[in-house]
Amino acid sequence: HYQNFPSISFTLRRLASAGLQVMVISNPELAQDLPEDYHFIRWDRATFSGTLQEAGVAALSHWQADHAKSANKMATAIAHGLPCLVSDTPAYLELARAIGHPEWVMKQMDDPVPFYERIVQDVSRNPTHYLDRAQEYAQAHFSPRTVTMQWLDMIERYI
Repeated sequence: HYQNFPSISFTLRRLASAGLQVMVISNPELAQDLPEDYHFIRWDRATFSGTLQEAGVAALSHWQADHAKSANKMATAIAHGLPCLVSDTPAYLELARAIGHPEWVMKQMDDPVPFYERIVQDVSRNPTHYLDRAQEYAQAHFSPRTVTMQWLDMIERYI
């Protein structure tokens, strides 16, 4: 979310300074504040899935947001085949542990480059293992059907 962008800006600047291309998918309000070397893509439901699949790693943060936020963005990235470099907030940490990669979770001022390199190394060593395990978990816990059933269960409890 563009209002949370400052919390990940250090991470993105450091990745860009290491020679990695930074692609930001967000609302147009953010575009004017981005460094020129970032590739900005306006969020669009119709093209989001294809755009996300062009990326190599998703960098996601809840650092300056509500720490009770869900891991939906991480689950979406996983569903599109992306490993995730994420903030050490509860939902992201829980999902990272569940898929067997808590070492991909970083603290706010950690240098993200070693984390990125570890992710690339882990995934390249055995790409189907990560995707199979992560996508199976994400599908079981974050699919539209699963979320719908959770909402219906909650509504039934309070009616």
